[in-house]
Amino acid sequence: GMGGVGKTTLARQAYNHERVQDYFQLKVWVCVSYNFNVERLTKEIIESLTRKKCRLKNFDTLQVVVKEKLTSKRFLLVLDDVWNEESLKWERFCAPLRSGVPGSKILVTTRSRKIADMVGNPIPLDGLDEASCWKLFKKCAFGSEDAGEYPQLEAIAKKIVGRLKGFPLAAKTNRIPAAAMAAGSMRRRAQFAL
Repeated sequence: GMGGVGKTTLARQAYNHERVQDYFQLKVWVCVSYNFNVERLTKEIIESLTRKKCRLKNFDTLQVVVKEKLTSKRFLLVLDDVWNEESLKWERFCAPLRSGVPGSKILVTTRSRKIADMVGNPIPLDGLDEASCWKLFKKCAFGSEDAGEYPQLEAIAKKIVGRLKGFPLAAKTNRIPAAAMAAGSMRRRAQFAL
């Protein structure tokens, strides 16, 4: 899905959910971003599993350690914000991950449809509907779902929400500093926001 649609937030909620805690013996979260360096990612998995700095340099040894840590365990691995579409790098990275017991899962967040299809079972995320986006925006901008304290800002806020295209991150970060605007700088900030 597009940036700001809530992929990482949804993955984080799943990762921290009570039923997920009970189901998986091991959980690992790795922020991948643009740098899909197989050695770095493998080290990060080891460090997450052992809670110790990994000083190994040999990639084969790194993979053996990951395989040993995951063998006979049900694990959840979250790879957040993946950009790399090179299938050979993916194959190389995933080789030791096949040693977990059935029910182990790898959850990938990505903007790339190609990566989603390559990993399998993609769940595309769209933005919020306008009513839900407005509700979130009001909570972030005004501190509650009631914009009643600032009726002069409601029309401006609705215009802003219309331009956010349902993206939750945009609704959270494009808030109106309501107290400041109500204190006299409303016109200047309203022009800036629009």
